[in-house]
Amino acid sequence: MLYAQLVDRLDSGAIERTVCPQSYEGLYVLVKEAVFDAHVEGTLKKEIMANPSRFVRPDPELPQTLIDQRQAGKTLMLITNSDFGYTETVMTCALGDRWKEFFDIVIVNARKPDFWSSDAQLYEIVSNDGLMRPVQKLTRQASEASEGKVFSGGSAKQVQAALGVDGSSILYVGDHIYTDAALAKLQFSWRTCLILRELEAEVEALASGRAHRRYLKSLLDKKERVGFCLNQIRLERQRILARPDGELTEADSDRVENFNRVLAELLAVMSKLDDQIGPGIERDGRDFNYLWGHLLRAGVNDRSMLLKQIEKYADVYTSKVSNLGLYSPYMYWRSPPVSMGHDRPKKDDTVLRKKDVMG
Repeated sequence: MLYAQLVDRLDSGAIERTVCPQSYEGLYVLVKEAVFDAHVEGTLKKEIMANPSRFVRPDPELPQTLIDQRQAGKTLMLITNSDFGYTETVMTCALGDRWKEFFDIVIVNARKPDFWSSDAQLYEIVSNDGLMRPVQKLTRQASEASEGKVFSGGSAKQVQAALGVDGSSILYVGDHIYTDAALAKLQFSWRTCLILRELEAEVEALASGRAHRRYLKSLLDKKERVGFCLNQIRLERQRILARPDGELTEADSDRVENFNRVLAELLAVMSKLDDQIGPGIERDGRDFNYLWGHLLRAGVNDRSMLLKQIEKYADVYTSKVSNLGLYSPYMYWRSPPVSMGHDRPKKDDTVLRKKDVMG
């Protein structure tokens, strides 16, 4: 987002040559370095920690969701790349001073994506100021009434060994399509749940644009029917004109002339439909984003690249963790049936005969 805004300023000449090279590549390098420095040096996190309530929006449904999961016998873990101090501040703002009681294991400084492939040294944090001591393996807390232990570093391999289960018994919840969902699934076969915060706005946009989409699909259906008729007539005309003898009877000539007239009329209808469909497609998705349209849709019927990645790497996806609380913690999730190209409901099975086409 920052880069996109600066591209506009670069194009308008608002960025001087002394600030950065006058090219998109040079601007990208500059923005990348600035964001990296702010993250690594901690200036961004310091601003958040100074006033966490400005940046963290507590979800009132989250505590009960976590409690229900644990009381149903689930082991809950928090795995984050953030350091202990930042994690303590943000989680206190989100869940309160006793936030560690919601988790059996807490891992900070996880260093994802290396967390999925390396076998780094594991430490246990033994004091509120972040003092650490090396340990050999992850251990869970003794009881629900006590605070979960906090570890630093380690690896996904150690997590799986501590839990004593295979990947299909672990649901990993994350908000990064690559660092979280893809690597957890590809390297350890963990079940994955992707958090897509924009999903709620997408659902609202789909609801508000439903009438327009129905109108747009009706136009596309009309175009498909007109196109089918047009192509059938072209085929009949082609067969007459391609006869081996090359001679047309008077009846054949009349049919070809009639075909030409009907084809011209159908092409005019197609042109009028295109004049309506083009602006309709541009209008579709503006309730979500005026410029780009929907987040998870591309065009009228296709999925966006983001949705294709989500479906590939995430077993389920939702807008926030507390949405799991809308269902029983004993819920067993099953995939919906997949629609295939040859799946057509009976009401759409239409056989067009020649007399239907020719009228």
